[in-house]
Amino acid sequence: VNELVERGEITADEAQKMVNDMVARAQATTPPESAQAADDTPRKIEIIEVDESDDRAAAESLRKEIADLQAELQRLKTEEG
Repeated sequence: VNELVERGEITADEAQKMVNDMVARAQATTPPESAQAADDTPRKIEIIEVDESDDRAAAESLRKEIADLQAELQRLKTEEG
């Protein structure tokens, strides 16, 4: 948005309206706090070990993805405050 203003493609007022609209849309798609409270408890995921190397690679890939998602979730929670 700042780049559009700098290039003169939109005015500062239009940029502010655009940002306000984006914020409003983001808040409208966010579930209310009461709905989130029920989902705050993490669900247990059981990973079953397998003997085949392809399955092990796939399982390891999924473990890494889960760890990455958990780290992202933690980061977002700390950003919220």
